[in-house]
Amino acid sequence: MKWFLLLTVFLSNMGFAQNIKKHQWKNRVLVISASAKDTFKVERQMTYFESVSKQLLERKLVLYECVENTCTFYNYKEAPQTISAKNNPATFSIVLFGLDGGKKFESDVVVTPDVLFSLIDRMPIRRQEIREKDN
Repeated sequence: MKWFLLLTVFLSNMGFAQNIKKHQWKNRVLVISASAKDTFKVERQMTYFESVSKQLLERKLVLYECVENTCTFYNYKEAPQTISAKNNPATFSIVLFGLDGGKKFESDVVVTPDVLFSLIDRMPIRRQEIREKDN
């Protein structure tokens, strides 16, 4: 419940918090947000993810890309979905939430997928997923 409250507070002003709850224990969530002046950072960040969709799926990672009053949801299984947001993000940020909903990483600079994958691969649930896959 702690994760949901944190995520609700973080995203409620954006108008799509109701979509986040469905991810608990199913997906890790990456929220990339920015104001219009930082759109180039979002584009650069998303460019990193274009070539690693298989690794995103393997790690059960879904993305919300939010710029101004519009968010786009990517699960890399279906076409991206656009969601309206009520408020605009003030600055660029990237936030990773684990399967348990806890905030695992936050940055105000663009990061490579390897940084996120390394962090995720050290998480206990992810290590268990890897062991089960190997057996």
